[in-house]
Amino acid sequence: LGLAPFLKKETLTRIINQNEKITVKQLIALAPFLEQKVLDEWAMRTDFIQNPGKLSALAPFVSKEVLIDLFHVLKKDLRINECCGLAPFLPKGTLNHIVLEHQGDLMEMCSLLPFVDKECLVVLAERCVKENNYRFLSMLAPFIR
Repeated sequence: LGLAPFLKKETLTRIINQNEKITVKQLIALAPFLEQKVLDEWAMRTDFIQNPGKLSALAPFVSKEVLIDLFHVLKKDLRINECCGLAPFLPKGTLNHIVLEHQGDLMEMCSLLPFVDKECLVVLAERCVKENNYRFLSMLAPFIR
């Protein structure tokens, strides 16, 4: 790990491919130094089940397709606040789905508001009115315009 910044990507790839398994922590540390194709392969082989929240640390480095695949595998294990770190990297449709499915406290979704569609925000606003949750409604207002 300490040598990764000083190695050529090809050399680093050869070294990590000699390993059978890389931990989530190691993969995150190596991510900025690996080619995206190699990182994508390792990300799909790495077990995030014990650390689903760590996926957001890889999000800037893996391809969108791999991120979406990993997200769908892990989404039942991710808390809503762990999805917030993924929001800039996931498609709006996926985020809309997360927000509309969420049955917990609306306040947990504040960080997702800038990333969802206006139609989704309107549905949330209607839910706020039904639940008399004017505090969250006031947080929605700047995004609904």
